[in-house]
Amino acid sequence: MGLKTDIKNAFIKNITPEKDNDFEMSAEGKKKIDDLSEDLSKAIVDFITAQTFRVDKLSASAGPITPQRVPPITVPNAPGVPGAPHTIPPSTILEVNVNVDKDGGSPSPVGGGVLHSNKSEVRLRKGEVTEE
Repeated sequence: MGLKTDIKNAFIKNITPEKDNDFEMSAEGKKKIDDLSEDLSKAIVDFITAQTFRVDKLSASAGPITPQRVPPITVPNAPGVPGAPHTIPPSTILEVNVNVDKDGGSPSPVGGGVLHSNKSEVRLRKGEVTEE
């Protein structure tokens, strides 16, 4: 069920709790309940979508990643240091893990993830709210 229908059913249940939503009501009464349910539904959606939701806990990872079309890198010795230049071959980038925790309980190397949690935002998008 949707928010509007849930609100409407709550009103009807409150008006006639003993009749299980099967009652006689004037067309005007039904329209008033329907309109009020619609208005409350929109007000609740507007309120929720105006809020900023923060991430309390998040874990994400990426990798391993192998660089594509990266040639070997030749690093010459510093002036005055004997020896041949060194060649560093392309290599695999290890898995990167990111952890965010509002309480600092993650193994993240930066403050237990608190900083990233406080910078993160999660929003409920109006276009994705199911109202019916």
